[in-house]
Amino acid sequence: MEKQNYEECIQSCINGDEEACHTLYTEHVDDIYRFVMSKLQDKVRSEDICADVFFKVFEKLTDYDPQKWSFRTRLYRIAYTTLIDHTRKKSPIHCYDRLLDTASHHDQSLREQTNARVQRKEVQGFLATLSLDQREIFMMRLWDGLQYDEISYITWKSMDACKQGFHRTLKKLQEQCGHLTAFAILCSLIQTNI
Repeated sequence: MEKQNYEECIQSCINGDEEACHTLYTEHVDDIYRFVMSKLQDKVRSEDICADVFFKVFEKLTDYDPQKWSFRTRLYRIAYTTLIDHTRKKSPIHCYDRLLDTASHHDQSLREQTNARVQRKEVQGFLATLSLDQREIFMMRLWDGLQYDEISYITWKSMDACKQGFHRTLKKLQEQCGHLTAFAILCSLIQTNI
């Protein structure tokens, strides 16, 4: 959806147009669900949080300023803060292991499957060494495909801090998993689509 269409759609939502609300919801629900699910690894809780996210989004539509951030970025920020609120109430869950371990290898030989599994385990071990902030920035950039300015807005960190954090993490990954090709590392990280 183009920027002008978003602005028209948002204005229609503010005016009570349920079809416009449905359009915004269907445009983004899959991305937000994947984002939440990648953190929680729990279908029911992820669905509940997604519902909360969209409730908050529609409730705060009048506060949205399209000149500052895209609607998508605003949506991710609300999802991020909702996850933080949720994990403060519950025990924090950030299961990147399962995110990386759910890829299917139907067409691969046993040797290729074993090699892929070993590579995933190495990358999982690497992710476990990262701080929560490092892991979040790294996964938002690679998994969610967010730009640095979007990650900065979502996490309340400066854009330079996000860039530095990502590049330091990438360098650390190359040092620890340098024997793996960049392609193998990225495949290990992005193999699945929750």
